[in-house]
Amino acid sequence: MASVFRDLDPATHKPHALHASQGMWPETNCYIDLWIEVLQMALEPAVDAWDSMMGLLEQKL
Repeated sequence: MASVFRDLDPATHKPHALHASQGMWPETNCYIDLWIEVLQMALEPAVDAWDSMMGLLEQKL
């Protein structure tokens, strides 16, 4: 299976502090939770957003 975020490994991923087990905002799998995790990756916005979107499109084709 192709990965949208190539450098993201579920085995080593550390969630944002808001999503930590003792955090004040438990994950709910909503749109905001996605953005919290994506933004914490500190990607180059224009390039990586485009690259990620193309990865999603390739998976759907």
